[in-house]
Amino acid sequence: MFGVSVTDDQRDAVRPEFGAAESTVTVKEGETAKLPCVVLHLNDKSVTWLRRRDLHILTVGHLTYSADQRFQVVHAEGSQEWTLVVRYTQLRDAGVYECQVNTEPKLSRHVTLRVQGNLRVEILGPRELYIEEGSSLTLTCLVTSLRGPSALVYWYHDISLIDYNSPRGGVNLKIDRGRGETTTRLVVSSVGPGDSGMYSCVPQGSHPATVLVHVQKGEHEAAIQQGGLGESNSSTTISSCFLLLFLFLITSFICVDSNLYSSSTASTSLHNTSSSSSITSHETDLHSSPSRCGMSQSGDRPNK
Repeated sequence: MFGVSVTDDQRDAVRPEFGAAESTVTVKEGETAKLPCVVLHLNDKSVTWLRRRDLHILTVGHLTYSADQRFQVVHAEGSQEWTLVVRYTQLRDAGVYECQVNTEPKLSRHVTLRVQGNLRVEILGPRELYIEEGSSLTLTCLVTSLRGPSALVYWYHDISLIDYNSPRGGVNLKIDRGRGETTTRLVVSSVGPGDSGMYSCVPQGSHPATVLVHVQKGEHEAAIQQGGLGESNSSTTISSCFLLLFLFLITSFICVDSNLYSSSTASTSLHNTSSSSSITSHETDLHSSPSRCGMSQSGDRPNK
């Protein structure tokens, strides 16, 4: 019978467009992430997925162009969905990904991937500490885990493991299973120079948190080491430079003013007086005036 055929021109008249889909996907570290992209009226065009931070092409059509085999695209025949799948997600996978259609101009849609870490390790306070010799050092480390609190947390001084039952204080462990938090406190009493160094809080199977400790001989000296002395020296140097510059300018002004005054006096006297004795007197004044600026005239004229 009579059939209705769709010409190429009619097919091309319907441009591809994106359908509704999530723009943010959140997973936990290690889980599989599925980034959706719905394309309507794709026709003979193709879909490309790329990573925005380095513009690395991950997939084109059904093919994977990444050496990382965790990435692949899933598309069922006749479906309008082109889903980028990321298996065994890592923290570094977080970021913006782009679904792109090769029309002219290109169509693109961004999808943000968020990866939540299983473990957060933090030593409370600044990353660098100055402490007075003879006092006690107390460090508190907070470990938060999505999989529950950590039962084992180690403390290290540089590369040496610190004993939980050290006679100088040791390690105290407190577990809050409701919040998935572990709080561990390290105490070192009567610190000395040998206690300076890097202290690390290391939960089992995780990355460490660190703090650098400096043991000083006195509270005043510790404050100086943190920048007080450097700032004082810098201020003193700058003040001295300005003072020397001020004195130089004042001295130069006096010299110029003195020379101008002497030249003016000599000119007036030469104009109004014709006696040789007056001329000689003013010449002497002119030659002697630089000495007022600290310049000696001895040796200016050879002895006859």
